[in-house]
Amino acid sequence: MAQRKSSSKSKGGKKAKKAANKTAKKAAQKTTKKATTKKAAGKPATRAKAAAKKKKSAAGPPPIAKTPPHDATALRRIVVRYVEAYNKRDVPAILALYHPKATMADPIGLPPAVGHAEIAALYQMGFDMDVTIKNDGAVRCAGSSVAFPLIAHSPTSRLEVIDVFDFGSDGRIVQMRAYWGPDNLQGDLAVRQ
Repeated sequence: MAQRKSSSKSKGGKKAKKAANKTAKKAAQKTTKKATTKKAAGKPATRAKAAAKKKKSAAGPPPIAKTPPHDATALRRIVVRYVEAYNKRDVPAILALYHPKATMADPIGLPPAVGHAEIAALYQMGFDMDVTIKNDGAVRCAGSSVAFPLIAHSPTSRLEVIDVFDFGSDGRIVQMRAYWGPDNLQGDLAVRQ
């Protein structure tokens, strides 16, 4: 009888272990289910954040800096570097001044070039027409922007322009606007229309 008791105890012990294992499994399943539910609940928010971030990055250039990233002396030096780089046909040096998502409206009123590739193509158009530029007056600095008058020359023409650079908080040009019209052109420069 003693053996039976021990075997019944061992059977009872086995049953108790099985019951404990079942309870533990159920608890683990509930925990896993809760964690999965939390993860699933977090995913839409994460996806929404990623979509918003992607939309923001695709939206265009960064805003013009509220706090000027350059003082007036630095802005004047940037204009000098720009004119030198243009006349050397140094596209990489020019593009280094621009944010990768910058816009360039040259002239104002036409759809702007957007991003480095389109901006480089616009400069190349001027280089192909053998255009050189030189300052034609004082550089004006205000906030995060600089405006400066230029004369653009080709072998057969002259164009009077006012360029405006607006800078982002990283110190690069986020928007370039060139102000000129048909009455500023002398000669037969083939211009964008």
